[in-house]
Amino acid sequence: MFEMLASVLAGAPIQARALGPERRKSLSQNIAILAVDVAAFRPVMDFARDADALATVIKSLPRQAGVDEIRLPGERAARTEAVRRKSGIPIPGKLWEELRAMANASAIEMPSVLSA
Repeated sequence: MFEMLASVLAGAPIQARALGPERRKSLSQNIAILAVDVAAFRPVMDFARDADALATVIKSLPRQAGVDEIRLPGERAARTEAVRRKSGIPIPGKLWEELRAMANASAIEMPSVLSA
């Protein structure tokens, strides 16, 4: 159903091309955003409690061999953000030099670099 809303409805089907005869391997991504006023359905605190309970149950499900952790949406990104806030965002040297050239051309001072 999500594929139907986020991809097919938008005119950019992904799964049919990946799983069907085309067997497309290139990375594709679409997004659908759904805004829900939880308070229109139930008390927000009750919803939060039940959502936390569901997350706990999901994370405690049995895992396949070789899987150390079941992650919920946003967990990987939150961990990456925490690391990058502490140690900075890695920028490949070639890109940094391209940015430096653009900054120099516009008389803009580059920020300081944190070495790895």
